[in-house]
Amino acid sequence: MSSIPVFLQGEKIFLDSRMSGNVFVKAGFAGKIRENGLLAELNGETWNFSLWSFESTVSSEDLKEFAQDKDETVFLEGPCFYGLVLSEYFESLEKEESIKACSLVCNALDALDESKAALSLVGAGGIIVSKDFSKVLFLPKNLIEISLSSLGEENFSNLYGSYLNPVFSGKTAVRFLQAAIVYKAICGKVPFAEKSASAREIDIRDLNYCPLRHAVFGVDEKILLFTENAFAGKYCSFPKEEFSALELKEPSSSDLKKFNEESHKFLLRQEKKIRAKRWLSIKSTAIKICIAVFIFAIAVAVSLYGTFCEKRTTKGLTSLQTVEMYYSAVNLLDVDSARASSAKSLGGRVDRLANIFVTGKTSSMYNAGNDLVPPSVWLVKNQLSHNIYGISNFTVDGNPCRTFFKGQRRKEKPPAILEESGQKVFPGEKKEYQVEFFIFDSLGEDSLCISLQKEKVSLKFKKDRWIIFDIQTEIESNFFKFSELKAEYSAAMEKCGGDVFACASVLRQEYDFIPSDQEIKDAEKYVEEQSLVFVKPANK
Repeated sequence: MSSIPVFLQGEKIFLDSRMSGNVFVKAGFAGKIRENGLLAELNGETWNFSLWSFESTVSSEDLKEFAQDKDETVFLEGPCFYGLVLSEYFESLEKEESIKACSLVCNALDALDESKAALSLVGAGGIIVSKDFSKVLFLPKNLIEISLSSLGEENFSNLYGSYLNPVFSGKTAVRFLQAAIVYKAICGKVPFAEKSASAREIDIRDLNYCPLRHAVFGVDEKILLFTENAFAGKYCSFPKEEFSALELKEPSSSDLKKFNEESHKFLLRQEKKIRAKRWLSIKSTAIKICIAVFIFAIAVAVSLYGTFCEKRTTKGLTSLQTVEMYYSAVNLLDVDSARASSAKSLGGRVDRLANIFVTGKTSSMYNAGNDLVPPSVWLVKNQLSHNIYGISNFTVDGNPCRTFFKGQRRKEKPPAILEESGQKVFPGEKKEYQVEFFIFDSLGEDSLCISLQKEKVSLKFKKDRWIIFDIQTEIESNFFKFSELKAEYSAAMEKCGGDVFACASVLRQEYDFIPSDQEIKDAEKYVEEQSLVFVKPANK
């Protein structure tokens, strides 16, 4: 595929969806190309804003001058103007042109913020600036994200991710985007350059970057303060006049030497400070977790034989049941069961599961009713405020399997299995399975990531039980507007009189990731066992 997802030709713009025609249709994107972006036009000193969307699709076969690859993909086509992507201004043109383009975008964001017009912020790879510096086009967020995400983490970070703070919203989010654009225009690189989204978010949180005052000599103090305050989420306003008239001072050799020495000292101090902060954070978290585990153990000990005896084990389970136990643990965010069914080599996967569990619990503490539940439970509970994390349509070697399965507790002392499928089982024996499922992750704001994962699971019989020691993964991710799925779900539930099975059948006509009827039945039983509230829609 081409490495450039956005092309402008005359007064047309083309966005490579990165999907073949069949995938494009199956994913239902034909009905989603009308997602709104925003067109900002400068008339004198007044900004006018209007909704904008792609109008049609065209095959890469018809755009051979752009798409040189063998694989045919679908391009989205829409009206535009003579211009360039903001990232191209950064990379291709003179500094003066880059500053003018950045200044125009930042001014448009300022005016947009004052007008209270709705806009989902996008990074530099999704912003188009006209060559006469009078128009700015912000492409539809979900469409540009899907296209850019196929370029790999590093390119996605450089073109998009590094310009946005996923934690900020409203004015602070706008200021962060403006500051990232200003920083890139002046410094030639993004402030938070980690290609991994999780690592980048940690750097943003800890302000682990080289401030502009220590990266470039001679920048106006108002611009320096703006970037520092914006990245920290503090109140600030964009220095419109200072940035548009930006001229960097040429340092003398002595000034440059002093500047470099001070910058070096600052970065060393900052590195030590952040290292200490992260060390304390890790220890603090460990202490809190230990306290929580201790309190939990005391509470459990009142009515149970002991925490250890209450934990699940794969002893007594077949290799297939062990796979079901592990993926049920993923579905239910059951960290103990995930750890009990997997080897230490998969500790990173279990740790990520623990982080998701803690994040979900923290969110529900601060936002009542904002629980994190599996997709089938989300359908059953009919609580639209809930977020989703979990799996659906889980199969092992092509056969549907359970996602609410738990092994026996240790206190039950299950006997070790001696044979499987009529054959004796010996220590060190190995098994492999091919699993496939959809995994849901509502990412906050209005974004829902649903990934099709195909995994090769390798198990080993260790001493007296099966254990998973390796998982090889292939993943294909798609992003959806959570609000749209909620609206379609609510409409289907109302149409079906609150019958969740009939509702799921309606939704499956458009979405292949909707949980199966058996998963919904298991979810109903799970909800009942957990004494969760099952709210049915009020009949009109």
